[in-house]
Amino acid sequence: MQHDLIIIGAGPAGCSAALEALSRNLSVILLERRALPRHKTCGGGVPVAAAALLPEVDIEQACEARLRFMRHTFRFGSPYCWPVSADPEDASLDVLSVTRSRFDLLLAEAAAARGADLRTEARAVALEEGAEGVSVTVSHSGWQDRLAARYAICADGAVGPSSRWAGRTNRASAIAMEVEVPIDWRSAPELLSRQTMHLEFGSVPNGYAWAFPKADCVNVGAGFFAPGANAHGSATVARLRQVIAETCRHLGLPHDPAAATFHSHPIPLWQADAPLVSRGSRILHAGDAATLVNPLFGDGILHALRSGRMAAAAVASGATSGYAADVRRIFGGPFSGARRISGVFYRFPERCYHAGVVRPGATVMAARMLAGESLYGQAWGKVLARLRWTRG
Repeated sequence: MQHDLIIIGAGPAGCSAALEALSRNLSVILLERRALPRHKTCGGGVPVAAAALLPEVDIEQACEARLRFMRHTFRFGSPYCWPVSADPEDASLDVLSVTRSRFDLLLAEAAAARGADLRTEARAVALEEGAEGVSVTVSHSGWQDRLAARYAICADGAVGPSSRWAGRTNRASAIAMEVEVPIDWRSAPELLSRQTMHLEFGSVPNGYAWAFPKADCVNVGAGFFAPGANAHGSATVARLRQVIAETCRHLGLPHDPAAATFHSHPIPLWQADAPLVSRGSRILHAGDAATLVNPLFGDGILHALRSGRMAAAAVASGATSGYAADVRRIFGGPFSGARRISGVFYRFPERCYHAGVVRPGATVMAARMLAGESLYGQAWGKVLARLRWTRG
């Protein structure tokens, strides 16, 4: 039986694509190469604005902490803590702290409940495009199946095979590392609160460190995000581990590097020329597989959800040839602006921190950009003005 759509990858992009396709009465096979739930390296900050992209799902079910404040430090000094909204009654800029294994499972189960043929531990090993449709070769429990559909959406992340099949390189990839530190919130260190995310600048060259509270742990991580800072060698790994340990000490979290489980993962920062649609317009890429990661913050969940729904809508309407132009129109401008700011911010982190980050308005603007507002032109103007002022 030929289906309407095969989706490779059951993360936010793949699941949102499945939900959109199902709402348009398409038959969907949703493939996930691992068993669910499965770990995904991610700080797990989901803007409340994501709820509008998932009307079929109550994402609050996956929320382990609701973050209303950002606490900033520079080399673990000069701390400033500001609310994400100027209005204490406004919760629209809150960030939901989720564990990706639970969040992704919630989305996948919602897609399956609405009719998606969810197949876990099913690894796509080949994808072919023909005049009338696509075929996907799937490896499962030592056996191989060949599935047919009219279209395919590749949402298999930064290291999935679809990027190789499309000829994409990871020349603009960043790298992040994280560890989950158990915590009893009844006796939490003074600096920690379940309403506050921590962002540390300066200790990571061309990047930053973070701490996101969860239900019973704190996700502590660090990453290199600036273009050109993607040396994935042993020195990079050692530096990230060191910064994570320093962040834990600063926050008063017990951390034994020898006993901790570290997870690292490449992050495909936006590439304007990344392949988004195949030559025959029957294979579309979404989420990390389409490099839809913000070059300034390194966030990708909101963009994955949006692009997944866009890809499925294009399939349903038969207008897949225009999908790439739509993606570049919606994401290209903001991401190009983010890259411009990133190049300055990570080059002059101390000046940018003291001239901009410490201001309460900067936290609100950052929260608005994380929620999907395109304010990068305005932010760029403020960065330049403040740098000139501090230099003068």
